[in-house]
Amino acid sequence: RNTPLHTCIRQAPHVAKGMPLLLEHGADPAARNDAGQTALHLLAERAVYSRQEAAGVGALGAAEGGGAESPPPFPTARLLEMLGEAGVPLPLDAQEAESGNTAMHTAAF
Repeated sequence: RNTPLHTCIRQAPHVAKGMPLLLEHGADPAARNDAGQTALHLLAERAVYSRQEAAGVGALGAAEGGGAESPPPFPTARLLEMLGEAGVPLPLDAQEAESGNTAMHTAAF
């Protein structure tokens, strides 16, 4: 199960608007979902997908055509700042249950 913060980071179109509200009301950025992911894991995933979309790379790594307008840049740096400002130590070494990857592993892809 995901917390509201996990869901916001994963799915909200305007995560930069929703995340501060959740953090102000006590959302725990160190909480893990059933897959062992923290908010950092999901933020890293979303940042990677955003970079791939901006580069026109599909899920399998192939360039996609179509000439669609690029999505706005994902505000990764600002969202990381928000998590850091929450006053909760972020578990940088937290590993996903299945893969054992940390958020840093995900961000490196």
